[in-house]
Amino acid sequence: CIFHSSSLTKRPWNPYRAIINVQPLDNYELIIGFSNHEYRQYDVKPLLEKDMFEPLKNRAFFKAVKIEQGGYAVSWNEDIDISEYELWSNGKVSLDHEKFSI
Repeated sequence: CIFHSSSLTKRPWNPYRAIINVQPLDNYELIIGFSNHEYRQYDVKPLLEKDMFEPLKNRAFFKAVKIEQGGYAVSWNEDIDISEYELWSNGKVSLDHEKFSI
């Protein structure tokens, strides 16, 4: 998980804020539901320019996002994932998450 290393996060994964839901949107954003009942909207588009994330440009693959066991990250395969810390820290608070099927 590239965004989960201790050198990038400054603090460990928080089990009280685990990912419990994820909804991919058509505009390469994710709505993330956390165990503390808060939601964040995370824009994946800036990552698509990095070689590692290029496969996500395929919309069908992007929509196949899943939550890693324990809720510490979302992933698409064993090489592409985004940590809970990254999603929480850089996601925007989502107040209109009710319109999504989370």
